[in-house]
Amino acid sequence: MALQPFLAALVEDGHVGVAVDGDLALTAPVTAELEMLDRLARLNLAADPSDFSVAAAHWAATMLYQGCLFIVRRELAEAEVLEKLSVPCPEPRNPGSDYSVDLIFRYLPDVIALARQICPGDPLLTGLLQLASQWPLSSVGVAGVDGVIVDSFIEDASLRQLYADRILATGDFARANDDRVAQSIQESLGGYHELCPELPPSLKKEFA
Repeated sequence: MALQPFLAALVEDGHVGVAVDGDLALTAPVTAELEMLDRLARLNLAADPSDFSVAAAHWAATMLYQGCLFIVRRELAEAEVLEKLSVPCPEPRNPGSDYSVDLIFRYLPDVIALARQICPGDPLLTGLLQLASQWPLSSVGVAGVDGVIVDSFIEDASLRQLYADRILATGDFARANDDRVAQSIQESLGGYHELCPELPPSLKKEFA
């Protein structure tokens, strides 16, 4: 399966197909699919995020495709798996690249959950968790992701709110160890702590 139908299936129902010889090139149909994801995502954000980067979104799509491929192709060498999952994003880290990567990596937690079921302890899981740590906006709720740094996106109002919303939705309050994140969570609740019974006392005390 090529990248465009992979993306279409990912958004439609999450039942994707992959192939070792899948075409991962940035073609016109792939670009159109990514731009559609951008348009749809903007409809659900509190404010306009930074500019969309096709290059960053395409990179994320290829990484997620390969992550899915490595789950089903268990015979592939460990070195090959880790090497391909270590390819860096071609765009510098900033709100625009983080937003663009998140259009695809918001599905990364599902891939990690599947990998934990099928191949726990496998180097593939290590590679996927490294991606989760590097791209914290997309990995809220994933266990085993420590030491995240949010500087690349947290000053963007739309992404900061998105991050806070995801933390509240998943109860992943370990992510609130940054004052900017904690402040955003408290502002989201508006002082109504009862809306989130799981809210840690430390957040209530500091930002009440």
